[in-house]
Amino acid sequence: MLIPTTLVTSSLTGQQLAYAEVTGNVAITATTEATADVVVTAPSVSLDGGTQIIIEFYCTRVESPGGGTGRGTFAVLYQSVDGGAATALGFFGENFTTGGESQVLTMFCRRVLTPAAGAYVFSIRGFVTTGTGDFVGGTGVSAARQPLYIRITRG
Repeated sequence: MLIPTTLVTSSLTGQQLAYAEVTGNVAITATTEATADVVVTAPSVSLDGGTQIIIEFYCTRVESPGGGTGRGTFAVLYQSVDGGAATALGFFGENFTTGGESQVLTMFCRRVLTPAAGAYVFSIRGFVTTGTGDFVGGTGVSAARQPLYIRITRG
């Protein structure tokens, strides 16, 4: 259940506040955190300044660029407050090659925050050291990967 953008007050630990998913591939070509490509963005949620939240990201397949050792794909947590510019809150996960082949892994990350009062939009963005990386989501049906997602719940 997705709760519309309204003021959220503390209660109901674990209640889902926002959710968004992607059912396809997101190619990542940006090479810096500042220019990171959007992977998935949660709907806006308004918070009261006293509510603890948990931001969760899941992707069944994160691919690092092949062709050399030490090539990486990074997931970065971003936030925008009250319609302002998105700012990075730090790396959420990373995947590096070893031995020159593209490295593939599943990524599940969580962060607990108690943001100040305001309307928040959280997103996961990606960048690579070089080449192209991928965040891969599926449709969740038989013989397919699960969707990649971002979910915001009460802490």
